Amino acid sequence: MTDRQDIDSIRYGEVDKNLKKKAAEKSPLLSLGDIEHKPFNPNSSKETANELLYIQKAQNANNEWHKGSYKEKLDKDFVNIFFDYANENSLIFDKEYILDAVSQVDSIILGLKLFYNRPRPYQINKYHGIDIKVNDTDTAQTPSYPSGHALQGRLVYRLLADIHVDHEAQLRNISDQISMARIIRGVHFPTDNAFSNLIVDKYIIPKLKKSVYLPAKKEKKEMNAKFKHKINFENHIQASCFDGTCKRFQISEASLENLKPLIPAEVDLEKNIDLLGVAFNAAVVNKFNKNGDGIDTQTALAVNDYFIHKPTNIEHNKQKVVGHIVTSSFSDMNTNEILSKESLANKKDPFNIALGALVYKIVNPQFAQMLEESNEGKEYHNIISASWEIGFNDFYIAVGSDDLKDAEIVTNPSQIKELKQYLKAYDGAGVMDDGTIVNRLVVGNVYPLGIGFTANPAADVEGVIVKNTENVKVEKEEIDAEVFHVNNMDQYKKTDSKEKNSSLLEEKAVNTTNTLTMDTQDLLKQIEGMLSEKIGDSQQFEEAVASVSKVMMDAIKEKDSEWKEEKAAQEKALSESKQAEESLAGEVEELKQKLEASELQWNELAEEKRLREAKDLFNSRMAAITEAFELAEDDLKIVASEVSELENAEEAFASYQEKLTVMWNHKTKAFIEEQEKSFNEKLEAEVQKRIEELSTSEASTQEEVQEVEETSDETAEAVEEVLDSVEEESSASISNNNEAASAEEPTLREKFNQAFSQENIEIKY
Repeated sequence: MTDRQDIDSIRYGEVDKNLKKKAAEKSPLLSLGDIEHKPFNPNSSKETANELLYIQKAQNANNEWHKGSYKEKLDKDFVNIFFDYANENSLIFDKEYILDAVSQVDSIILGLKLFYNRPRPYQINKYHGIDIKVNDTDTAQTPSYPSGHALQGRLVYRLLADIHVDHEAQLRNISDQISMARIIRGVHFPTDNAFSNLIVDKYIIPKLKKSVYLPAKKEKKEMNAKFKHKINFENHIQASCFDGTCKRFQISEASLENLKPLIPAEVDLEKNIDLLGVAFNAAVVNKFNKNGDGIDTQTALAVNDYFIHKPTNIEHNKQKVVGHIVTSSFSDMNTNEILSKESLANKKDPFNIALGALVYKIVNPQFAQMLEESNEGKEYHNIISASWEIGFNDFYIAVGSDDLKDAEIVTNPSQIKELKQYLKAYDGAGVMDDGTIVNRLVVGNVYPLGIGFTANPAADVEGVIVKNTENVKVEKEEIDAEVFHVNNMDQYKKTDSKEKNSSLLEEKAVNTTNTLTMDTQDLLKQIEGMLSEKIGDSQQFEEAVASVSKVMMDAIKEKDSEWKEEKAAQEKALSESKQAEESLAGEVEELKQKLEASELQWNELAEEKRLREAKDLFNSRMAAITEAFELAEDDLKIVASEVSELENAEEAFASYQEKLTVMWNHKTKAFIEEQEKSFNEKLEAEVQKRIEELSTSEASTQEEVQEVEETSDETAEAVEEVLDSVEEESSASISNNNEAASAEEPTLREKFNQAFSQENIEIKY
């Protein structure tokens, strides 16, 4: 093979078997088949050479930001750069959700890397004669295409920027620095980063937006799987206090006071101090939300009671339950006054679905305190949202207005199919080309799935009333005074002893003083302390403590039983998963071998085709030359050698033809034909002239034989001169013995013609 073929066949090579197993895992986000095939430029191409020059230029530039500890963090801890920025700017986000999303793309990245197996820049730069430096790093032990750092950095940037639009430019800059750092280190091509950005923007983010929550790795099949669609309605939660405790903040309680009946009276929050009672407007009926989805009065009346006993969680993560819904009703849009079902039977104007819930302080005290701290005038006012999910199968199209009563309802299936391309749920803009609003009206069988507390922006309704006269205060000496001012969405869960790390990130566990840990015994002691202060009578105190302890121990036993069952199921699932992984690994290896064999066969066919085309091109060029030139065998050897070295471009051959025309103009067939024609014309004229001069001699009498002989001699001499000039000897002689003999000899004209025939003449140039 040629050098070009050698360089184009270079691949990164083998990777660790554990990475192969990771690549074989199935991501819940999308499969490799969902991503359009986009091959990288050949190693020998001009485009690749330009990329290497770009790397060289980037390495020679003075990048002030790519130095010291920040340089190392860009390499091995880049996700925490985003988290540090978010904490410094008091941005609310769910760290676990983001880390889950980052972890879910690991197998996608590795699968693509192993499929393309592109070499790193330092493996092919010598072919192009471009010097680049390679910084030692253990985060470049896989093929180059696409860049894992760039893809995961882009993903975190997009997730944070979607909920913090004002910080989009700063977050994007962090993402760009992560990508550029890989180029400066000499371990990635620019197109590696570009492909990563494309995957995030075109495939992953749209997939996440269509999903209500990121699926857990081993999540069981949900009971609502029969529904084709799920939507969520996001609404602000504005916390308020109860019994006048907010007066010091000059907060008006009148607007939320009417929601108080939704807090269940049968739950004694005075004694159940580990519970937080809340009531809030959850959604608007007869009006479409920001996602272009809505329900009508009939649907709201039908599903409202089904919200009762549904769980409430954080960011729709089913494993982060923080409470449950206990009551449901409806409220007026303006006054929050509770409305009866009878009064809503024919209502067309918008109104609220209002819910009451209990939040478990023991499960997540950080979230409970954040909920209490979101009153107007406090740190987290208007930060938390309530997003409720419903499952459904059918919908109509509402055209022309965000208010249902003013919209035209489209029920024809063919028209729905035509118009749904404009729906936001189908990646449309929510409007037609002429600006007409297009929304989705949920109809048919509808099933409420629960409530998720999120950090997303508000919709049309807001309001929560919180009832709990005692706040549980859990203290620890190491806790910083600013513990709830850093990242409360991150503080929703109890901090585990180990951070969940992405295998690609090689992320180190984050140590922070702003964390809160508590076990059951600590919590019981603090509850006992508060009970002793609140309940003076010792007997009542003991009964209250016993009641709390019994409830907690019963709950612990129940959870222990559930945990054992789940553990057995998980172990079984793990065993099945390992078998599936081994099977998949074998299939991947088999596919790889087939791919390599196919690639080898393709290369052989491509080489045969190239040689055949080169031979055909050579023959056609030689035919063109021999058609234009009269060449000797030695000349043809020289020409054949030079033609075989020419490039395939037509311009190269045209230039070579011009060169031959200049050098060998006298060997062109056109030139030779012109010379022969000119010579023949001159020869004919000379012969005619001589014949005319001798014509009188032929008519003379026998008595003038002597003169004829002399004339013949002169003529012979003239012939000799002509023959000498064309390098042709003539032995012709004129016999004049007698008249009879003379009659048998050829005439003088015939002798001239014979002497000057083309067969007897050789022309040299």
